[in-house]
Amino acid sequence: DGVINVNTVSFEVLRAFLEDNDDLAGKMINYRESMGGEITNVCDLLSVEGMSQDTLKKYIDQLSVRSSVYMIQVAATSSVSGVRYTTEMVVNRDRQGREVLYKIEGVGN
Repeated sequence: DGVINVNTVSFEVLRAFLEDNDDLAGKMINYRESMGGEITNVCDLLSVEGMSQDTLKKYIDQLSVRSSVYMIQVAATSSVSGVRYTTEMVVNRDRQGREVLYKIEGVGN
């Protein structure tokens, strides 16, 4: 889609998307965290210090608060051996069903 979910995007991706505007990217991440990680409407970003109507208009068609693609990270550590097992997956869940786009598993300490 080329659309960025403001509720899940990392600082690094957001900064690049905003043409290396570190300040605005950081303020958007802080705002998201202050909202409990859930911005319900892209227009809520106007509450972010430094976000003007003109800036939001420039990016609004490429921003979203929803996504059908999710990253799932799981880690478990054995209480006996101390071995840590991790799994990371990227899953697309849309109207056609579910599809694992990426999966990596590993064992380490």
